[in-house]
Parts: sequence; structure tokens; C-alpha cells
Amino acid sequence: MFITRFPMVLILSSRYNTFISDLTLDIVTKSIESIFAYEIIWYYGIFELEWLISQYSSKYHAIIVLGSSIKHNTDHYKWIARPCFQSLIKYPIVNLLSVSRTPEQAWLKAINLDNTSILYPVASLIGTNMLILV
Repeated sequence: MFITRFPMVLILSSRYNTFISDLTLDIVTKSIESIFAYEIIWYYGIFELEWLISQYSSKYHAIIVLGSSIKHNTDHYKWIARPCFQSLIKYPIVNLLSVSRTPEQAWLKAINLDNTSILYPVASLIGTNMLILV
């Protein structure tokens, strides 16, 4: 068990569909900034996520992954989303990746994020292995 005063959170944010990632990143940082210290790392492709998480998991108390896959007119998102979620399930992270059929659905998912949907999973993840001194 770790004891700390100010837990460190890593936010991995996608460079793909940046209009959604930027909105989600803004909501997440505003939700956690008064409680947790955080750093942001941008990633370019979904397939580098597993490597990033394995590299940084020992340095941070929690990891939040942000990103969005939008179907548009093709089915390529199925080939991206499935391996992504299969690799991420191996790690204790807060997964805020979303798969949407349209950009409008992606916007709605991002806009509907609130403090509770972000803070509870992060606090739950941190609380399983740490005592936070107030």
C-alpha cells in the first residue's frame, strides 16, 4: 500500500478526432485538478496505448485514457476498437474511450461527462492501492 498526499494521474489523450479529445480533456482536467496532480501525454495511434500504459503504470497512481473512434461511412472502426479494448482490459485504468456511429454521438458522449463519471472511477482505482492523507 502506498501513502501519499497528492496522487499523480496520467492522462493519455488521442490526437485522432482531436475535436472530441480536446473537449473531453478539458472536462477531465477541470474535474480532477483540485484533487489530483496530473500530466498529459498525447498519443497518435490506438496500437501504441498498451506500450504507453506499460511504460508509465509504475510512475503514476492512476491512468485515464481518452479517445474517440467514429464510424463515418466505413467499418474500419471495428478493426481498431476491438483490439484496443482487448489490450486495455489487461490494465487498471479509467477508460474514457468511446466508439460512436456519428460525430454528433461522439459530441454528446463527451458533453455528458460530469465530475461523478470521472472522479469516482479514478478515486476507486487509487483507493484500491493507496491511503491518501488529507
